[in-house]
Amino acid sequence: MVAEKTIPDQVKDMEARAKRCGVSVQTICDAARIARSTWECWKSGKFSPRVSTWATAQAAFIAAVEASDPGPTEMRGR
Repeated sequence: MVAEKTIPDQVKDMEARAKRCGVSVQTICDAARIARSTWECWKSGKFSPRVSTWATAQAAFIAAVEASDPGPTEMRGR
C-alpha cells in the first residue's frame, strides 16, 4: 500500500516543480488569493488548508505551470 503524501510534502513538491518551470510561489499564491504566509504555514505543517482552499491552490499551481511551459500547440509554426 502506498502512503498518501502529506500536505507539507505536496507543498514542497509543488514549489520544486514551480521553480523548475520558472514560476514563483508568490505567483501561485496571488492566483489562488492566499497569503504567502498561509502557504508557508502549510509547508511547515503548522496548519492544514481547507479542502476548497487547497483545491484552489492546486488549480492555480497547475495553471501557472502549464502557462510557463509552451506545449506542442503553442510551438506549431515556429
